Amino acid sequence: MSLPKLVIFDCDGVLVDTENLANRRLAEWLSAAGYPASFEYCRKNFSGRAMVSVQKEVEATGASLGADFVDRWNAGLPDLFAHGVEAVPMSGSSSKPCTLPASQLASLRRRG
Repeated sequence: MSLPKLVIFDCDGVLVDTENLANRRLAEWLSAAGYPASFEYCRKNFSGRAMVSVQKEVEATGASLGADFVDRWNAGLPDLFAHGVEAVPMSGSSSKPCTLPASQLASLRRRG
């Protein structure tokens, strides 16, 4: 296997925002399971959380997401994100969205 010529580190949403897509889908899934939730509600309450904790909180209200909820969720993410993610607009005066410390960059270069 050849080494990649470029590796991009997203740094948790610096380049693209997957949260909007994920929270739209989550709102649909939760509502279909009997837990009415809007995109805004999901964005405010569930962004960045592990789906295990989301499932636990939702099911504590009596809604059932199914024993395989987390597996189904994770299995569907690649297809969801393959259809487009939103670029995060650049902010401030920096033209570089994310930089590595020189020591980390040197370590990567040494490894090829």
